[in-house]
Amino acid sequence: MGTASCSSKEREPEEPIISAAEGPHEAFKLNRDEQGVEHVDLKQAYFDYDKATLRPEGKKALRYDAQWLKAHPDATFQVEGHCDERGTPDYNMKLGERRAEAARRYLIALGVPASRLTTVSYGADAGSGANVRAKNRRAGFVVVYEK
Repeated sequence: MGTASCSSKEREPEEPIISAAEGPHEAFKLNRDEQGVEHVDLKQAYFDYDKATLRPEGKKALRYDAQWLKAHPDATFQVEGHCDERGTPDYNMKLGERRAEAARRYLIALGVPASRLTTVSYGADAGSGANVRAKNRRAGFVVVYEK
């Protein structure tokens, strides 16, 4: 088959490892705005280049997010898989799916009902440079519905 994959040989040695605390959702905060809508900052699980295996800090982030889900039984989560721009579009969509599914399975193992979790892959996020690529390799979360 002609599908190109990213190999670990392509890894840039200076590429940083991004921890969950460095992502856009840095803290677990519950805030209600003037209309009473609750806003929450959730953590994200970051992945190594060309991998869909949860790292220890990704598991820690997911444990944190699972606490929020358990405290809000009417909320559902969409787990979003993302990749950096390296690799073919088809490969990156599949890698994003594997990342989202890895996060979903871990949340289920933590006691979050599978019926409250959906997954989607966005494939590659635009951006270059080692820091941007490292932040693009993640499973992010969106609260889809809350009663």
